Amino acid sequence: MNSSLRSRHLSFQGDKRGSVNEHLDSLFNAIETRSLDQLRECLRQEPQGIINGHGGPFYVTPLHSAVEAGWVEGVRELLEQGASVCVRNQYDQTPLHYAATARQQAIVTLLLECHSSAAAVNLQDMRGRSPLHEGAAAACLPVVRQLLDRGAAVATHDKQGESPLHKAAKAGALEVMVALMAAGADLRERDLRGMCALRWLALSTPHGLPRLLDHLLVTSGAGSRHSPVTFEFSALATHSGTQQCQLLSYLIETHNREMLEHPVCHAFLLIKWKRGKLVFLGYLLYFVVYALLTSLFIFMRQLRGRSGDHALLPNATHDADAAATSFCLSPRGAQGVQVLLCVMTLLLLVTQLNRLRIQGWACVRAPNFWLQLSSAVCVSSLLASSWRPGVHGAAPWEHHVGTVELLLLQLQFLLILRKYPSHGLYVAMFIRVAEDFLKLFFVYCTLLVSFTATMFLVFNARPQQDPVYSRWPLLFLKSVTMMVGSVDVTGPLAGQLDRLPYTSYLLFFLFILFIPIVLANLLVALAVSDIRELRASAHLTRLAR
Repeated sequence: MNSSLRSRHLSFQGDKRGSVNEHLDSLFNAIETRSLDQLRECLRQEPQGIINGHGGPFYVTPLHSAVEAGWVEGVRELLEQGASVCVRNQYDQTPLHYAATARQQAIVTLLLECHSSAAAVNLQDMRGRSPLHEGAAAACLPVVRQLLDRGAAVATHDKQGESPLHKAAKAGALEVMVALMAAGADLRERDLRGMCALRWLALSTPHGLPRLLDHLLVTSGAGSRHSPVTFEFSALATHSGTQQCQLLSYLIETHNREMLEHPVCHAFLLIKWKRGKLVFLGYLLYFVVYALLTSLFIFMRQLRGRSGDHALLPNATHDADAAATSFCLSPRGAQGVQVLLCVMTLLLLVTQLNRLRIQGWACVRAPNFWLQLSSAVCVSSLLASSWRPGVHGAAPWEHHVGTVELLLLQLQFLLILRKYPSHGLYVAMFIRVAEDFLKLFFVYCTLLVSFTATMFLVFNARPQQDPVYSRWPLLFLKSVTMMVGSVDVTGPLAGQLDRLPYTSYLLFFLFILFIPIVLANLLVALAVSDIRELRASAHLTRLAR
């Protein structure tokens, strides 16, 4: 303490702030000289209440002064004589703030053992900082652990909106961050400047995120009978149920997907898969049954009413009639299929609503959410149409909806299968190749459109009898098939496509893109090429899903 101010100390409780008190001055002198006998003599002779009096330029108490000096014996004596841990200086800082800032582990232990410490653990100073903020900023793991054990709140924010985790990230205190995350601190939480702890860690520490995950690997000592390496998953999974993977999802959103290959993340996902494997297989079986019932219902609906279908398909043959008959069930069996399909569709809708309730609007960005929702809408519309009174056979629009529904079911099956470790890798590879191809295709699609327009003008300068060259959509399909080289659009094929216009064009176009181009080239690459990079990228994609 400054000697020029030593002789003038402010009064203790009850006196006017700013007055001189000689008793308090002698008490501060004893603390400054670290004289335990003098301290005890002052406390024995001085008036009651002086122990919590304030003085000095920062309006501190004797306990503040003893903590600041790091005098453990003096702190113990003051606490035994009734000093309060909750007293504040002019900046609203308590002695616990002082001890946490100075990394005084022994003094923090003494302060927390005091009966008044329960109220002081979460007290904030004029900056909004709690003792846990100060301990995290000082990168002192023992102090942080002691405060957490005594109930310090990890979600406390200062006036800058920063939590203790932000302070630890700024200081590069990785072990402190692990302790705070295990206690429930959120690595994704943002301060008033919009900065999250993960961002502060990247700015303060080179390779901060991999090093943070490295601290979750706990090695056993030499000669230990336990596993040489154990994983500390508590920092990754601070929630229960479906919320356990929120941090990993955030890593994907922030373009840190490669962190999923870290041993900690990989082992965590593997354990989650082992625990949820039966649930996944049950859901897969449920979806397969649902897809089979939906397909059976669509075929029954569209092929059973031959009289209505003949109006739509004037060239229908006896083979089509036989196929329609083969898909027909008894009236009771058909009703059973419809009722069971209705119940399963409602269960899928309830599942999606529950997913929306748990995950919020984040699940809306998932393609599987929209696929299942679209599929449920298609099936519901077909079921509603089949229950219309006095109507037999399928309406023309049902053929389009049924065809699209079968395509949606196949896409859903691929997205579900992508989560299975042994098969999902190849599904992810197919999706990755398809995405890359579509990017290039849409870039060069203008050439196909221009070529199609040119051919359309040339071939229709005079009346054209060939339906392929007289209709622009079919001519565009022929341009695409000419690019592939293995498929061609001819008159007979055009006649078949005209039975279900537009929808059949779209399906045939998608077939050309994904089967002869994407899938065929992917199979060739798998057979003869080095696709290590593709496999690695697909592996990360599968883990992310």
